[in-house]
Amino acid sequence: MSTTTNTKKEPLQPEWPMNVMVFKPSDDIDYIKKKIAPTQDPIKKFKFRNGQEMMETHTSEHHFTTKHYALLFTPGEYKNCHFEIGYYTQMIGLGKTVSGHGAVNFTGEKSGPYVTALDKDMPPTEGGTIAYEGSGQCLDVFWRSAENFTSEKTQWAVSQAAPLRR
Repeated sequence: MSTTTNTKKEPLQPEWPMNVMVFKPSDDIDYIKKKIAPTQDPIKKFKFRNGQEMMETHTSEHHFTTKHYALLFTPGEYKNCHFEIGYYTQMIGLGKTVSGHGAVNFTGEKSGPYVTALDKDMPPTEGGTIAYEGSGQCLDVFWRSAENFTSEKTQWAVSQAAPLRR
């Protein structure tokens, strides 16, 4: 039995709109992260402890935006490609299977898509939404998804309408 591999280029390459991004394993990881950056929840600086200290944390400013994104990853290995899935963003691995040959694999210490709790880096407030150090909130972390990939480490802190599919 012999097998042949079709190495021809697709004759009718689709013209994707700017909000659809297609990545290949040969793309530089910094390039991928730079392209994805506008889709992530913004990071904002806040003053606390009577304005004496500054702190950064993800915010929900993209919550009611009209910007929607699709992040498409072709099969292969993406080493140390760590990125946040923001509001109205869908990440899809384009492999035929979720693991093994022909799959999308995120590898490395920090790898693959993640969703953090919003305001998780803010200091605790008595009677407030941040109950203890590093707790954050997930009550309004939704409208995002990721599917068809493997990752060595995945953090998915969401409340609703945010599927993580195998």
